[in-house]
Amino acid sequence: MRFDYFFLAHAFFTLATALLFLAFPESVLLMFSDQATPALLVVTRLLGAAFVGIGGVAFAASRFRHLEAKRGVAVALLFASLGGLGTSLYGVLTGTVAGLTWAVVGIYLTLSVGYGAFSIWAKGRADA
Repeated sequence: MRFDYFFLAHAFFTLATALLFLAFPESVLLMFSDQATPALLVVTRLLGAAFVGIGGVAFAASRFRHLEAKRGVAVALLFASLGGLGTSLYGVLTGTVAGLTWAVVGIYLTLSVGYGAFSIWAKGRADA
């Protein structure tokens, strides 16, 4: 699989998630928690706005022609994914959030493995 497709898949799912967070923050929050306070709604929308940026970066990276530029973005997204993996795993293991968060753990694990593999595999390859 060319990593351009991995970047595009990440961009698509992140932008779709961003739209849900921006348009329906209360519904999203209630999937993870039993409360949706006004402050949490604002934070959910801020997260949605951040996801727009992340999705945009992943989409842009899919269009890059220089391998080092792609690899630089992949390394940055690897660290972001590892942060999301650690945070979501902590939330599940401590019982802070609902069981649906296991899906989020799976998503961040997939992203971490994908970007980690690309960061290592792409070194010196012209066809990534």
